[in-house]
Amino acid sequence: GNPRTPMYVRGKTGVIVASHGVITNPHDHRGLYPPLYTIMFEVKDLFGEPDGDKLCVDVHEEWLDPALT
Repeated sequence: GNPRTPMYVRGKTGVIVASHGVITNPHDHRGLYPPLYTIMFEVKDLFGEPDGDKLCVDVHEEWLDPALT
């Protein structure tokens, strides 16, 4: 878990809805960030609110784990 990954999505299962690819790192000039993905989560799975809303969070590939089927 990276500190930039919100605590409320850590360990939760989401769906990749967009792939942004590799992006440059202008802040510390270390080269490229790993691939960035937009992950969609069901709000009910995060907060227990059964309203059907969804929440999207951008997460780098290195901070993702494969979903168990």
